[in-house]
This record gives sequence, C-alpha cells and structure tokens, in this order.
Amino acid sequence: MTRNCQICDCPIPAARLEVLPETRTCTEHSTATRPIGFMIPTAAKGCAPVLMVVPGNKEAHRQAYRANKRHR
Repeated sequence: MTRNCQICDCPIPAARLEVLPETRTCTEHSTATRPIGFMIPTAAKGCAPVLMVVPGNKEAHRQAYRANKRHR
C-alpha cells in the first residue's frame, strides 16, 4: 500500500504506514513535536518493557522521564 503526503505529495514510507495506517502526512510534516511516552524496563528478566504513555501536562511528563532514567 502506498500513499502520498497531503502537504508535500512525496511518498509516505511503508514502515510509517505499517505503524500508523491512517496517517496522511510524511514524517517531516508530522504534527508530533514532543515525546508521548517512555519505555520502562520491567524487573523480570525476559519480559518486554512497558510503554508509559504520558498525558499532556508537564508534571506527568517529568515523572515519566524520571521513572525512565531510574530504570536504565
């Protein structure tokens, strides 16, 4: 499946379409300007890390950032 960016009309990469199938813009014209989450490693070996999605307020972002740094 191929699709072109609505802004610049260049092809959207297949990897981006696989992750975000409804996207209408390329990565250059994406509206995401800040991180929306962090990967927090789990304590058990062999378990996948957990994605912590952060709401739009600064305090929640600060707490998530600190949790991510603590587990590295």
